[in-house]
Amino acid sequence: MKDTEVHNCARDLADMYSPRAYEEGVARGEAKSLAKPLLTVLEARRIPVPDDVAEEIANCPDADTMLAWLRRAALATHIADVFRV
Repeated sequence: MKDTEVHNCARDLADMYSPRAYEEGVARGEAKSLAKPLLTVLEARRIPVPDDVAEEIANCPDADTMLAWLRRAALATHIADVFRV
């Protein structure tokens, strides 16, 4: 392995384990943990969830956004009440 390859590999590892990467991973995990409760609330309120919206929920990386959606879902009667679509 060449010195530049070793350096690039070391830099990539450092980036993966940086505090910023860790915080981003934690934030994504927090957001992902809210997807199932959000879908459960929508289901309990008998609000159909289109596939594209379900995908948006599953891929949302922001816990604050997910919490806002969850709060809206608790009172919603239509999917547009939650996602402002």
